[in-house]
Amino acid sequence: MKAFKNFVAAIKVLRQAATLPDGERAQAAAAARAGLQEWSAEVMVPRMIGELDSGSVDVERAAISALRAAGLDAIEAVPMLMAYFERTANRKNSDVQNYARKEAAYAAEELMRKARQLVEEQERAAKQALQEREQEEQREEQREQAAAARQQRELAPSQEPGWEALMRTVELLGDSTEDPSPDVRIASINALVNLNAPYEKAAPILRARLDDDEARVRVAAANALGRLRPR
Repeated sequence: MKAFKNFVAAIKVLRQAATLPDGERAQAAAAARAGLQEWSAEVMVPRMIGELDSGSVDVERAAISALRAAGLDAIEAVPMLMAYFERTANRKNSDVQNYARKEAAYAAEELMRKARQLVEEQERAAKQALQEREQEEQREEQREQAAAARQQRELAPSQEPGWEALMRTVELLGDSTEDPSPDVRIASINALVNLNAPYEKAAPILRARLDDDEARVRVAAANALGRLRPR
């Protein structure tokens, strides 16, 4: 009951607002809207639309002001504001009535502009979301392709003809890099590179020879590591 009384009181203030000087009218309209804040747009906006047919220019101007201040919540009032503008087209209108007509046109234009802005913002947000989703899908596809390529690289060598024979040869050459003869160790090191032995297999063997007692074996191992390339 108290809320209803506040609603009625706010309507009365709106009706009185248009009879006040410009500065006071704005303050009174603001006070009235504050009294209406506890009411939902579903209640207040239709009530203000109804006031456009009150027959009192002062009340109509106050209602137009309230609808304009309601923003997008009052977008449904645009047709009625335009109808009000057309309905009050009369050369004999008073200055107050002409002001009301202009205010109705301004209110309708402002509400439509806000509606367009909202639609544009929603379209931009939807477009950005679509772009981000497409970019994420592209990144995911690239990640899947990269993973597939890595898997293929890991599996492919074992599928190559003679792979097992090559691995056995690398193993034997690895053993011979520990031969007592420096010449055999150097020949084995060079053979690993010439065979294009898999980096992950040959590199540890060559690194071990970097600590060889013979300087020329160490040099051969360092040169071989520089020539060896990952597959």
